[in-house]
Amino acid sequence: MLTFASFLQEDKIPKSFLIEGGNVQIDGQAAQHINLADHDRDIVSEVIMKSLVEFNQSFKEDTGLYIWKPSVLKDGKIFSGSTKHFFDSRIQTSDFVKHKKTIGDIDLMVDENLKPQLREFVSAHKGDTFGTLELIGSQPSGDQTITLWKLEPMGINVQIDLEFVEFAKNEPTEWSEFSHSASFDDMEIGIKGAFHKLLMTSMMGHKKADAILQMKTKQKDIKAGTHALSIKGLRKKFEKIGELDGKNIVKETGSKEWNRNFYDILKEIFGKEASAEEVKMFWSYTGMLKLIKKNMPKDDMKKVFDEFLERLFGEEAQGLYRGDPNRDLDEKMVAVKYAKEKLNLDLDEHKLERMQKSFYEKYK
Repeated sequence: MLTFASFLQEDKIPKSFLIEGGNVQIDGQAAQHINLADHDRDIVSEVIMKSLVEFNQSFKEDTGLYIWKPSVLKDGKIFSGSTKHFFDSRIQTSDFVKHKKTIGDIDLMVDENLKPQLREFVSAHKGDTFGTLELIGSQPSGDQTITLWKLEPMGINVQIDLEFVEFAKNEPTEWSEFSHSASFDDMEIGIKGAFHKLLMTSMMGHKKADAILQMKTKQKDIKAGTHALSIKGLRKKFEKIGELDGKNIVKETGSKEWNRNFYDILKEIFGKEASAEEVKMFWSYTGMLKLIKKNMPKDDMKKVFDEFLERLFGEEAQGLYRGDPNRDLDEKMVAVKYAKEKLNLDLDEHKLERMQKSFYEKYK
């Protein structure tokens, strides 16, 4: 199993199910969703926040360091995805539950430099209680540590994902916030933050062309552009070293230099300078579609859309929910239908059905 961040590493999509969204199982106990019809959002958010404050303080007592600066924890800057909106008191509970009726997990960003200390801490404190949260156990997973807690007042097991990201001045950087964000505008129309990131990683699809990849001892036919976009940022992935039969021969650069400047990224995607308003639009699924519609010819829009479908239902696509293909399909199709409508694209229904049939036959 893997995290969603691992799932979004450019063109290499592992074949495994996510352990996010309340899917984790530790020591024979499974995470449960928080049903907001049964549990008051205001009460749940308050008791979890108090427990996190105690967890943070206990870490300070053990290590001499805070996980989060208390003021940063209090103002909610460390929350990511829809968790940020769940804890945002400015959003009325009646408005929140109208669009999100269950909480799968709680997502928290942590300074990546604290990874070894925090993993050691949660391992050593298995079975301990912080406020009303009892730590059942933890599971390291790439750039995250997945933790499972018993929320005592409600008697449910809550998954809390500790996401190790880049911090600056004791808080997540702008790119860290972006790459782990979920727009409330998207939530209002039933689109998860995951689809915003999948669309983002598809936005270089129109720049891919038939090419020949030169490896150490052999060559391989691929589709590639020079740059790749992932939740790590933009990087130059391939460079041209020759031509053969009208195709570029390319090799991998091996570059680990990630450009996280939004203006540079949008210029690479669309080939022109971006405005501040366009950068703002890049932060949501709905905004990205407006950018695509505004700045791409129809043929390029279709290429991006096809790449997006491949990431949803292709051979290496990811299942979002263990054992629940219907929910997976329903949520993906909300995103697909909205994109089709806003981009005014024709959808090859037969091709899509074949992709879905192949994908869901292997779904577990």
